[in-house]
Amino acid sequence: MAGNPFLLAPEVNANPLLSDSWSRCQRYGLDPATEDFPRLGAGELADRLASHRGLQQLAQPVVEALSRRSQTCSRW
Repeated sequence: MAGNPFLLAPEVNANPLLSDSWSRCQRYGLDPATEDFPRLGAGELADRLASHRGLQQLAQPVVEALSRRSQTCSRW
């Protein structure tokens, strides 16, 4: 990710949603340039997924619509 222009010069990004997201990462001590992120164990992942099942069901149609739209856009 070292070649990512945003990481090299974050002030060039004009999109406040993206720059705010990067700022939050930095406030939480996350390094967006790292490739070594902590991973959940299988049991902990299953627990977290189960605890958010309702949210997943609500979000699924939106995620699918976004996926279809991104596939359409990538065909250009």
